[in-house]
Amino acid sequence: DLESLGLKRPFVESNYKSACAQYTLRHPKRDQLQKKLKEKGVPTAVYYPLTMFAHEPYKKTARAHNISHAEQACKEVLSIPIYPDLPENLQSQIIETFIECCQSV
Repeated sequence: DLESLGLKRPFVESNYKSACAQYTLRHPKRDQLQKKLKEKGVPTAVYYPLTMFAHEPYKKTARAHNISHAEQACKEVLSIPIYPDLPENLQSQIIETFIECCQSV
């Protein structure tokens, strides 16, 4: 169970199919997890390290909104290379390595 490892998976409605180009998860110790994955040869990416409100044109707007959830997500999100065309043997290898790394952080 990935949630017992501190992970939050993307939510997809039951009557929808995911067609993601990358698989983005949340983990409270993202930076440690990313380092371990790199050591094991699993590439990762953090596509949005800052909220849009951290960028100059939106800074004034941020004051009018509670953006704490967005700020927390920016500290926790991590994308791994899981996508529909990835061969199953590589998917399995990445998932096994990912779980192993989650258990050690």
